[in-house]
Amino acid sequence: MLRTGVAWRAVPEEAVGCSGVTAGRRPRDRTGAGVWPRRRPRRLCAGRGYDFDEYRRLLRKRGREPVIARRSTAHGSGPGKVRWVVERALAHLHRFRRLRIRWEIRDDVREAFLTLGCALICRRRLSQQTQARALPQ
Repeated sequence: MLRTGVAWRAVPEEAVGCSGVTAGRRPRDRTGAGVWPRRRPRRLCAGRGYDFDEYRRLLRKRGREPVIARRSTAHGSGPGKVRWVVERALAHLHRFRRLRIRWEIRDDVREAFLTLGCALICRRRLSQQTQARALPQ
């Protein structure tokens, strides 16, 4: 299933009111029918490695606005100004060895460690901000 990793065919019919395979197929069918519309970003940011006209044309053909850094521009310009926020968050999480290298087989245990790591990062950040405010100017 979606969150537990159990195969749909292993779900008992009594649990979902139909066969597990049918229950697994329904969300896909409803999404395709527009009942649950898929939300896709209109703009797609990419690095200099994707600076080719072929990629830009392909994205426009699919209804996406390409925001791709040009290879000839200076570093620190373009989409990198926004992308660093995500990279910094991942770098904070990779300081925890258990998250950097996937030791856990079960997804629920990994998600628990990920949640714990996020909580610790938030706690550190908030304690740094409160200490900075407590210091006399």
